[in-house]
Amino acid sequence: MARFGRIFQSVDFRHAVVAYSGDGILQDRKLELSAPLTSDLVVGSVIDASGALIPDLSTPIAGVLVEPANAGDIFVVIASKEHTILKDQALVFSENANRDAIIAAMASDKYRFASWAEFALPTT
Repeated sequence: MARFGRIFQSVDFRHAVVAYSGDGILQDRKLELSAPLTSDLVVGSVIDASGALIPDLSTPIAGVLVEPANAGDIFVVIASKEHTILKDQALVFSENANRDAIIAAMASDKYRFASWAEFALPTT
């Protein structure tokens, strides 16, 4: 998603939230939101179908952003559940969200996570 002439406030991109990708092409997908974003979102934001940050377990999760998004966008790029391992400490929720409960619910919905100690995956 090129935004020529526009500078992001956040310099973090996909490497800030993706610990490992099993497929360079299928690691993400484009998601069309039900309404334009009302505010800028950083990489790692866990959003619902409207682009709002997840406040609690009752809100269905649409995805985890792997590219920054700006207010007014109707398309965002989210991580593929099946082809990525995410850094759980890099996820962004709404202010009063129960982080551990939401991450546990995401894990039961095919999201995979690595903690900071597990980022270096063995290759042999």
